Amino acid sequence: MPPFLVQGDKVAILATARAVLAHEAEKGADLLRKNGLLPLSDPHTIGTQWGAFSAPDQVRLHALNDYLLRPDIKALWLARGGYGNLRLLSGLHWDRVLQYPKWIAGFSDATFLLNALVDNGVCTIHGPMPISLAQGPLDMDSPQLVVDMLLGQKPTYHWRGEGQGEGAIRGKLVGGNLACLSHLYPGLSPHYFDQAILLLEEVDEYLYQVDRMVRGMVYSGRLDGLAAVLVGDFTKIKDNELPFGESLGEILAKAFEPLGIPVVTGFSAGHAYPNWPVVLGAEYTLGFSQESGQYYLSMS
Repeated sequence: MPPFLVQGDKVAILATARAVLAHEAEKGADLLRKNGLLPLSDPHTIGTQWGAFSAPDQVRLHALNDYLLRPDIKALWLARGGYGNLRLLSGLHWDRVLQYPKWIAGFSDATFLLNALVDNGVCTIHGPMPISLAQGPLDMDSPQLVVDMLLGQKPTYHWRGEGQGEGAIRGKLVGGNLACLSHLYPGLSPHYFDQAILLLEEVDEYLYQVDRMVRGMVYSGRLDGLAAVLVGDFTKIKDNELPFGESLGEILAKAFEPLGIPVVTGFSAGHAYPNWPVVLGAEYTLGFSQESGQYYLSMS
């Protein structure tokens, strides 16, 4: 696990995917300052645009490698998602990145980068980004939790959901955006998902696409060693004019049924509010409290 931050440490804010306006990134910078950290907004990817991206691939890649290797930068906060991180993975200076691991926080398209790092032994934070703060006051607490995590706090979450199975499950937490994972998993280590708790979230997909992505991953056999599935927010999920015929819950339950593992719903992570941050690659306990009637997720 990378070293936690202390007040006075520098945090780089950069856009490795879609373009972000300077004032949007500044919302994240303000939050870092309020917590005693020193933000550094990357001038080459913040407030710039190149097609759908913040900058050309090589510019974004250079910024990512640079901040990962700079000794004065202690963490990277990705400004927004969209698409673009997958285009950078093959160009990362992996040997040097792994020699000096540091925190990277983000979600959505950042799923590519976050899980690639976890696959190489570096924990990452799946959670809100500066763009989340710029999109309104609906959830100011979740971005603060990202900063709290950077500073070493380990929150425990409680919620009411649905699931199968009894007892607590302990495993490495992995995952994130379903669409990203459905493209990334063939490139991950063969045993990446063994004894893991798989977090899934999604936005703006059709029911049949969710069904296809999940069943494809299950059919591959790569999820055979999975310990549990933790279902986050599936936001703006659509159906065709000719209805698919199954609800989202039915799709997930039937797709994961061959694995015989718990599928727990209702966790607040993804493209909705709140968006609870978690540490990917860390050991978590997922359980149910009979006393409170709630599920809980706590970092070991």
